[in-house]
Amino acid sequence: MNRKRRKKPKTLGQIYRRSFFLSFSICLLVLCSVTAFFVLSGGNILSGEAEPVQGSAEVPYPVSGSAVPSLSAQEADCLTVLFMGVKDSDSVSNTYLLARFDPVRGRIPVVSLPPQTMVVRPDGDSTPHPLWETYRYGGRSLAVKALSNTLGVPIDRYVVIDQKSFQQAAEWLGPVQYALRYALNYQDEERSIRLSQGLQLVDGQKALDIVTYPSYAGGETTRSEIMAELAVKIIGDKLSLASSPAAESLFKKIVNRVETDITYMDFETRRAAAAAMSGKDAAIQLPLDGGWPNTKEYRLSQNFLQQIQTYFGTEEKGEDRPSDSSEENH
Repeated sequence: MNRKRRKKPKTLGQIYRRSFFLSFSICLLVLCSVTAFFVLSGGNILSGEAEPVQGSAEVPYPVSGSAVPSLSAQEADCLTVLFMGVKDSDSVSNTYLLARFDPVRGRIPVVSLPPQTMVVRPDGDSTPHPLWETYRYGGRSLAVKALSNTLGVPIDRYVVIDQKSFQQAAEWLGPVQYALRYALNYQDEERSIRLSQGLQLVDGQKALDIVTYPSYAGGETTRSEIMAELAVKIIGDKLSLASSPAAESLFKKIVNRVETDITYMDFETRRAAAAAMSGKDAAIQLPLDGGWPNTKEYRLSQNFLQQIQTYFGTEEKGEDRPSDSSEENH
């Protein structure tokens, strides 16, 4: 009697690479849709291990464009949202993308944090824990509170997004042009990655390859920075959706498929403030700065925390750009 041959079980890394892209992509879909709605209304991660990076570089000033602050906007119009990507409703978040809608200064700063980022929980436990572990221990609520406590800035809203939501929403956004920093070459038993350096049209498959590429020289730090860089590019390109009559419908479809405390009133009360940002290059990438004392911990630097205060704080802490004279985003 012939027996069916069992398929070889997938490794944790293989499972992660697939779920990572889905959760990350959903974050970008919702972020683009949320931003578009604002403008239209206005006129081996699960195990906690990663490749360590020795030392930490100076944080270059974020890549910013020609956004113009709204003269009528107030601090109350600003909104900081934490996007957390999960494989399904029972899994731990392995993607953390923080974005702030800031019409007062005409910008939308974005930063992606490694799941191994060490945070201090606001429950009297002064021992730092990885962000992914905090999510596993206390869910999205504790993850939000711990990250807010660690960064020293309020996080107003959250979005938790699973794979099925991505499967429903992926068809609604098209490809973007993106300048890849490095040539990517990788081969394993399941797939082959062959991407050249430079400008190219990034569709779903290429985005998968870029954000799950396992051999970046800087490990998870570089992967997180590229994730934020790609997010900023998608936000900029897809803001054109704001001119479409379908933008509000797109927002509602996506938001109704995710777990979030974002409400219609969050947008309704920001219509006038958002008007000045329409058609502007408002998205800003805030690069990471920190270090890996070991493969399971990523510790943010004081320099980075100061930048977070500047771009995500409730009041302006300094100039629109950090004082670093470097013009290059590493």
